[in-house]
Amino acid sequence: MKHLLFFTVLLVLSLPLQSAERYNFTSLDVSDGVPDNYIHEILRDGCGFMWFISGQTLTRYDGHDFKNYDLPVPGWHAYYKLNEDKYGNIWVRVHDSYFFYDRIKDRLNGDLSEVIDYPDINSGFLFFDVDYDGNLWFSQKEGEIVRYGGKSDIRRYVLPEGSGLKRMESRNGKT
Repeated sequence: MKHLLFFTVLLVLSLPLQSAERYNFTSLDVSDGVPDNYIHEILRDGCGFMWFISGQTLTRYDGHDFKNYDLPVPGWHAYYKLNEDKYGNIWVRVHDSYFFYDRIKDRLNGDLSEVIDYPDINSGFLFFDVDYDGNLWFSQKEGEIVRYGGKSDIRRYVLPEGSGLKRMESRNGKT
């Protein structure tokens, strides 16, 4: 009986050793170049960059170096969001302000009309998000939702009056 108990304990203790995978973790903090140790949002883009929102700064990390971009929104905010669309644009939301990262000019840009060809695009949003397929979804007025997949792929949806938007999901461009 002692031998059975001994082999059972030995077997149980050896199982995690056989199936364990090794992961390497590196902690980054202010001493490494992160502008703040409190991170609001993280995104890994299609180019392999890591993006962080911390404090009043958007930070791009390439695995070696950090590049910081000031967020032109004063004060602390409760809502931050990072997304990447199917064209590789990085979308930044800080409370009710929206920006995109302009890869050519290497800067944050608040003039959304430079990448979205839609009437009054800079007038603000009730809703703005990027779906799993990289399409932009936004609403600028109650009862209307726009799916923007590019200049030639704009779909406007009108909701029945008083219905409100509870949840929206898109898979493979199908709503």
